[in-house]
Amino acid sequence: MEKVLYPGRARLLTKSLIGLVTALVAISLAATGSGLGWFILVVCLFSVPPLLINAIPGACLLALDKDGFTIRSLFKERRYRWADVECFVVVTVKHMGLIPVSQQVGFYFSENYKRSRAMKVATGLARAMVKFDAALPDRFGMKPRELANQMETWRQGAWVNSLLSDGAEFGAARQA
Repeated sequence: MEKVLYPGRARLLTKSLIGLVTALVAISLAATGSGLGWFILVVCLFSVPPLLINAIPGACLLALDKDGFTIRSLFKERRYRWADVECFVVVTVKHMGLIPVSQQVGFYFSENYKRSRAMKVATGLARAMVKFDAALPDRFGMKPRELANQMETWRQGAWVNSLLSDGAEFGAARQA
């Protein structure tokens, strides 16, 4: 059985609209010679297009199945096995490390997750800075706690199923 979740388009479009309005304010600031206006404009130019692209149908999704999950964001897919993940957590993103801005679902890789030396360094830095190894690109129409719980339920279900199937194979091997 597979379950496919899609992002809340209204949320993506609302964030994009806020970004576009902020860009307009930044342009008016930059027109007065403000360096802050240029900085804000550059940030908006890098953050708004991905939001708009992920609002396109098919650009972003989360597919869950018995073996693992696939994250598609900006039309690019990345596949993880349930065994690759240690656990899913809700992470609060804070501005300047103090002011809570939003929440997202992050996850930690398990010890047996195969990754390159560069990937190990990158995930080590990520864990040191933001306290998790990777994150889902969206809430997929759910509250972060609800999504993290659902992901954890799928992960634990796969773990139980693997134990049951290993036990069945062991029993069949003993009978032979």
